[in-house]
Amino acid sequence: RTAWLANFLTHGGNFCFHEALKDCWQDMAQFKAKLDAAMKDYRYVGNSDCGLPFFADEVVKLYPSARWVFIKRNPEDVKASLRGLFNQNTDIEVDACVKRLEEVENRICAYKVFGRGVNPLIVDFDSLNRQDVCAEIWAYCLPDIPFDARRWALLNNLKVTVTPAEIAALRGC
Repeated sequence: RTAWLANFLTHGGNFCFHEALKDCWQDMAQFKAKLDAAMKDYRYVGNSDCGLPFFADEVVKLYPSARWVFIKRNPEDVKASLRGLFNQNTDIEVDACVKRLEEVENRICAYKVFGRGVNPLIVDFDSLNRQDVCAEIWAYCLPDIPFDARRWALLNNLKVTVTPAEIAALRGC
């Protein structure tokens, strides 16, 4: 659903990367350069990225006032998704990945990683098909831009997914 969210939030003068870390997760300066370059051209810039929680501490240091939306998902559904996407992973690898995500989620939910003044929006994965939830995400990420209900209605009926080449690139990480 990260690809769908990136599409949804890329609108007008706003740009939301999809998986911006995939090319530069080993070099956070490169990640910052990528986002900063986009900030020259767009009013709001974001990153919809399933790997971002693993780098939350580093990203918060780079962008301390960034708004965060954390999508909570049933751990068994996460495992099934990881197995489907990265079928070469063993159950041990998948379980370790999900355990790490749960640890990060607990820190995010407790606001420990964010310090003072930042209140992440926490949304249940299964509610992402609801207009009111997407309007809340929109208002949180794009606070002074009116919600585009027609855009939401159009995109809500579309399955936005990554291409096989994109999946291969992610596997390379």
